[in-house]
Amino acid sequence: MWGRIEEIPSPRYDEEETPKFEEIGSRRFYISHRRYPVPRPAAEETCRRMGGYLAAIKDQEELDAIKAKVNRHVRYWLGINDRDNNGTYVSQASGKVAPFLKWRAGEPNNKKGDEHCVELLDGVMNDVPCSTALFTICQEDNNV
Repeated sequence: MWGRIEEIPSPRYDEEETPKFEEIGSRRFYISHRRYPVPRPAAEETCRRMGGYLAAIKDQEELDAIKAKVNRHVRYWLGINDRDNNGTYVSQASGKVAPFLKWRAGEPNNKKGDEHCVELLDGVMNDVPCSTALFTICQEDNNV
């Protein structure tokens, strides 16, 4: 009466939907274009599953290349924080002091004493609470 019931195939990601790194400047990055921002642990996990890390930026040239790929008005996680030593910003990937920081005017300010992670917005950096939900930029290597 209802006709034949067919098995529904499992959803699969084709290559365009599967997150992957792309060359941006001299390194390889993944920039999230998900529908919703995610908390930092979820962003870190996305990068880890891809074999990478939340991104740190090495210089102005690299920042300019990334700025050309991101939505200017969207907030993105960077893999930089000062959780261990307030005011000393370290790359999560390399464990070294971040080589390049381009702060928004008046930043970092550690507002309310709980801004220890770093976001990229409008091409500049800002310290934010690590509990914030943002979009993700991953780097493939752990050199920076």
